[in-house]
Amino acid sequence: MIGIVQGRSAKGTSAMGNVAKAVSGVFLALVAAAVFAALLAPGASAACSNEAFRNGASAQLPDCRAYELVTPPKVNGFPEDGTGSGAESLKFSSPPVTQDGNSYLWTVNATGLPGTGSSGFANLYQARRSAGGWTSLLLSPKAFESEGSNPGSASRDQAYASIEVEGFRGGNLAFCLSCSITYVRYPDGSFHFLGEGTVPTGSDSDGFENGFIDDPHPSVRWIAPGGGHQIFTSTVQLMAAVPVDFSQVYDRTPSGLELVSMLPGEAPPVTASSFAGSSVNGETVLFMNEGNLYARLDNAETIELASGAGGEILPGGVSEQGSKAFFVQSGNIYCYDFQAEEVISVATPGNATLAVVSPDGSHAYFVSETELIPGEGAAGFPNFYVWDGTSVQFIDTLSFSDLAHPNFPASGLGYWTPGFEARPAALNANRLEDTARTTPDGSVIVFESYEQLTSYPNEGHIEIYRYDSTSGELACVSCGQSPAASADSEFVHVPTEFGIPRAYPMNEVANLSEDGERVVFESLDALLPQDVNGTRDVYQWEAGSLGLISTGQSPQPSGLYAVTPSGDDIFFLTGEKLVGQGQEAGKFAVYDARVNGGLASQQAVQQLDCIGEACQGEPAGQPALATPGSAVTKGKGNVRPRCRHHRKAKKVNGANRKQKKRCRHARRRGAGK
Repeated sequence: MIGIVQGRSAKGTSAMGNVAKAVSGVFLALVAAAVFAALLAPGASAACSNEAFRNGASAQLPDCRAYELVTPPKVNGFPEDGTGSGAESLKFSSPPVTQDGNSYLWTVNATGLPGTGSSGFANLYQARRSAGGWTSLLLSPKAFESEGSNPGSASRDQAYASIEVEGFRGGNLAFCLSCSITYVRYPDGSFHFLGEGTVPTGSDSDGFENGFIDDPHPSVRWIAPGGGHQIFTSTVQLMAAVPVDFSQVYDRTPSGLELVSMLPGEAPPVTASSFAGSSVNGETVLFMNEGNLYARLDNAETIELASGAGGEILPGGVSEQGSKAFFVQSGNIYCYDFQAEEVISVATPGNATLAVVSPDGSHAYFVSETELIPGEGAAGFPNFYVWDGTSVQFIDTLSFSDLAHPNFPASGLGYWTPGFEARPAALNANRLEDTARTTPDGSVIVFESYEQLTSYPNEGHIEIYRYDSTSGELACVSCGQSPAASADSEFVHVPTEFGIPRAYPMNEVANLSEDGERVVFESLDALLPQDVNGTRDVYQWEAGSLGLISTGQSPQPSGLYAVTPSGDDIFFLTGEKLVGQGQEAGKFAVYDARVNGGLASQQAVQQLDCIGEACQGEPAGQPALATPGSAVTKGKGNVRPRCRHHRKAKKVNGANRKQKKRCRHARRRGAGK
């Protein structure tokens, strides 16, 4: 990282000068150059317990990180992030990586890994890390079970995942030809039909011949860790108390099917209900009915949180532990405290837009065109505020483009309550269409903005800003060393780029670490001198310093796919081979830039089959230089290559001709003799 390097740059340059004066000969000069590069390597320190793995491309990484190849060297396709882009009705907000970074979900379409029994459709894999390396297990149905399956989303422990089977494509899970079927995969590898009903029927014609009315394809809304609560909506009458052909919210539990959208007093609903949010454990579930907002508590009691008589209600989700629920009504923001059993007023300007709520429910960030604090903000413009449970603080005035990005209108600060495709959030999660992230306690927020909020000239490009509500400090974390910005920086670039699928919008990416000290993001701008590829790369900001996570050297763009809550594991897509036993150069793979990482099994240089002159390969490119400690470094220049040995060789030698050519180019540059 650049901040660490600056403390070493002067010493490193001086050491290089002393060595150059003390030695003679090309060999010793090359040794000195290697020492110089080592001194400049960001984070290079004998204190790193994984120093043996911090070689090659890993040497430039900060925080004692090292690269690990997560997906297999030969994927036979394109590895998409998380559970991929299929099966919209099965998607809910979930992270593709577990908290410890040892399990990662990825998808490959139309192909699969040999020997895993994959089908020719979308195949979901779980990459698991052990001391021996990363191995991938097929989670999707095998080909004999389904020739056409789509993965949905997974529970946070990754033990349960929703799967859609296209019936007409065949397989023993396809019990109907003209429908799609929703299953939940259990830890033992079995698939359980989610939409099985409890209402008897004498003419069972839904394809699942069990004597009950079933829904082959309900919409999955949330699966709690452990699978004890599998919440979904269905327009089919799955329970006797439900009116026919009206959408209702259900919960499949170990004890059976439960109706979530039961009204207060255990009164069955007579009109349609819609899902509005869930706590992580699935015990507090929000739903809407006839314009009113309700909460179902542990399938035992329903309470009304807000009446629609006061205006349209936009659900804002429920905190992770189910302690608070948020909603916006007529442009005013409210919070329901379940312990106090009361509604708390957050802000009542009549034009507020809820931007993000912290996972613990203690902080709510919002935008209002009203000047809520006299002398701070600008009336008629999007002023950014934070509520900390007791009072409101002004942060800064933003751009109207921050609410809905003009280049991708489904992304911005205005999408917390409407959600993706007008779908409410499953909980207060970092959905990719929402462009803000907070720490669990809400004290720190990072957000995207087109507005210039610091002295750095962003020239109308998106920058990422960090605000500490305790100190009141606002900083730009994506502002680089160039005089002005020339391209956007984003948490995750969602739209397809250069024909390469990007991160899927319903995946959670923890761009901000739990302690608020690390921010991981993508940038099309070259923020550091070693970023020379002119395309998108992955960066980390930590305590005021920037560092590259991708190398900045690959001709292909890199994309951020997942980050663990601690920030210790950063999963990203790259076409660059970063370890000895990596993928074929130019093919895309997923790597983990892991703190104290590195695997012995991936270090050996891979031996490739070759014939004749092809075995020689192409000359290796110049190694990527570490970040210099200052904008300019001084030295005696490049070591001049020796180009005399080829003169005695035969002209028919192909390798000799290449050497001559290289020497001629060197002379033209004045570097050879």
